[in-house]
Amino acid sequence: VSPLNGNIVHIFALLTGEDKLITLSDQFIAAGMFLWSPDMHKLVFTTGESGWCDTGKFTIFVHDLENGNLHPLPIDNLYWLKPKKWVSEEEILVGGSTTSENSEYVEYILNVIIGEMVPVPSPTPTPTP
Repeated sequence: VSPLNGNIVHIFALLTGEDKLITLSDQFIAAGMFLWSPDMHKLVFTTGESGWCDTGKFTIFVHDLENGNLHPLPIDNLYWLKPKKWVSEEEILVGGSTTSENSEYVEYILNVIIGEMVPVPSPTPTPTP
């Protein structure tokens, strides 16, 4: 998997030799941060939207390689969004920062079917005696 020209994703299957290009509309730029599902049937990737530095608009795409569906999940106000790992068949752990100036890192569980994001609670520091 590699991004081409910002809004084109190139997938090459090493086992089958299948070569595929996913072309996104021009509003999407900087496709990257790829994550394969454990069964290798789904590919998740992040794209910034034009002007994302000011708006914080990102979209996570879920591409089902078996049926060819490409499902967008728009995400507002979470910068440097990165899919980190699958936690179930329908959920992934994602992380990012809350603003472009703030380095506070936050994590969410994202349901890739319905787009719902639930915050992952930060551990509470243990007071020292």
